[in-house]
Amino acid sequence: MKPTILALTASISAIAALAAPAALAQQSAKTAVVDVQRLLHDSDAGKGAIAAINKLRADYQQTLNAEETELRTAEQKLNGERALLTPEAARQREQELALKAQGYQRNLQQNQVRWDAASRLAAQKIDDSIVKIVDAIEKERQIGMVFDRTAVIGTPSAPDITPEVLKRLNEQLKSVPIELPQ
Repeated sequence: MKPTILALTASISAIAALAAPAALAQQSAKTAVVDVQRLLHDSDAGKGAIAAINKLRADYQQTLNAEETELRTAEQKLNGERALLTPEAARQREQELALKAQGYQRNLQQNQVRWDAASRLAAQKIDDSIVKIVDAIEKERQIGMVFDRTAVIGTPSAPDITPEVLKRLNEQLKSVPIELPQ
């Protein structure tokens, strides 16, 4: 009886050992990768968002250029009039000019924060759509896990579903509104 149990145990162990690599191979066949950064930059919505934010920045840059020119002109005028002003009047005008320059810098920084927030909001909307599309592809193809390409070291053997996700993303999400926080 004991030899039969030992033989049976050995047989089960051998089958399990042979099945393990097959199970691993099957599991790796159920993974895929997707390049989210590429999707954010190459999708119609991503390209549109980048273009819209760049246009807003360019329009605002014209306003900044006018303010900067005004500051330079005021500084040159002060330097030209310095000999005619009392020390107290010159100091007061310098302080006024410094306050304007600080306001200019603060405005510039606040707007940079607004552009960054608008970019993040647009990327989040696109990313939400990407997640839904990847979920659908996972179900259709019975994929167990999808990894972001940036999380994979080396050349993955898993299929890259980025082209399929890009195609569906462009069909489903043509653009995203750009919302500048106040």
